[in-house]
Amino acid sequence: PKNSDLERVVTYFIKVMDPIVENEYVLVYTHTNLSSSNRPSLPWIKKLYGIFIRKYRKNLKQLYLVQPTFWIRTLLACLKPFVSHKFWNKLIYITDVSQLYKYMSISQLKLPEKIVQSMQANKHATNQNLVFGVSLDEVLRLDSHQGLDIQVPLIVQDTVNALVKSGLKIEGLFRMSGNYARIEQIKKLYDSGKPVNLDDEKDPHVVASLLKSYLRELPDPLFTSKLYNEFVESFDENDPQK
Repeated sequence: PKNSDLERVVTYFIKVMDPIVENEYVLVYTHTNLSSSNRPSLPWIKKLYGIFIRKYRKNLKQLYLVQPTFWIRTLLACLKPFVSHKFWNKLIYITDVSQLYKYMSISQLKLPEKIVQSMQANKHATNQNLVFGVSLDEVLRLDSHQGLDIQVPLIVQDTVNALVKSGLKIEGLFRMSGNYARIEQIKKLYDSGKPVNLDDEKDPHVVASLLKSYLRELPDPLFTSKLYNEFVESFDENDPQK
């Protein structure tokens, strides 16, 4: 799109949102039907982030990112050095519309029919063995369909077992990243339902990065968003019992 069109979008967004962001608010972004012909550039998005004043960032309670593509995930990774760490606690990836309505009722958010249809079409077109970016419940359900009677996702068991065998004495484990191309290759194997033997992986940093990537891409974090405030409130520096 032309920059002038994007500027009009921002102007309209600010006009609508300015009264709302005076208080806490929730934002749902549907990443549907975005292509190379209509997606904004990275410099423009960085500029956009700088435009929004503090109340937009501070009063944002939750941001639901619906059906994020590889492009938007990569974009967010590039923006990480420029964005406050508090933002990432507010971000939740949503892969399916049914997940969205676990956080809010249909009456609170009525998505346009075209968006719902597009989301459903994308869901059917997606491989049913997806592991990354899928809820824990869904991953465990897929594992059970493969005859596995486990309470922890197979990807977690595989990575932890491989690290216990050969990675615990490696300096910088979980701090240093593994080879990106190799990590993506293994992720595709898991997502396609193909067998993976991480014991043969020579670089423990790849295995550690694989585990970090899986946990980072969970639609709802292990310390669930619903309980986030309770986790924060439970920590009291002045109370040695907590």
